Amino acid sequence: MTIDTIAPAQARQWTFLDKQSGDPVSFTCMPGCVIRHDIVDADQKKHPADIMCWTSPNGAPHLPVDSRGVPEDVSVLSAHIEVKPLATSMSDRLPHVNLEIVEDQYIVGLDPDSLAMVIGVLAERLDALRRTRADLVRLRAEYLGKAAPEGVSR
Repeated sequence: MTIDTIAPAQARQWTFLDKQSGDPVSFTCMPGCVIRHDIVDADQKKHPADIMCWTSPNGAPHLPVDSRGVPEDVSVLSAHIEVKPLATSMSDRLPHVNLEIVEDQYIVGLDPDSLAMVIGVLAERLDALRRTRADLVRLRAEYLGKAAPEGVSR
């Protein structure tokens, strides 16, 4: 899914039209959200559960993964924080991390220098994941400190 994004900013207030009722519904965007709600949500008919906020991914390094007999650059261990402020599930209403991992994929034929490069990339990814966790803790605290939108309980 492609979503237009902007540089992170303070929490912003948006209004969209409930797809079923046609009524205007307001929501507060998560601090640090990069989605262009003015383009993808504002004044449009949407189902409330489809409204989401994302932070920028914590980087998208690529490694040459060999899954089909030919190495292909694949993104590994990329994460971003997401919240769906009007979701029916309470866990989706709280900021959470979406972690992109690679499963059942191999990097083959690594010599010592290549293995060192992979170790360096993975170490950087772990550092990025630690930063993302710190951001998640901070954003959850900020998000829980905000008042719930009218008619919505947290």
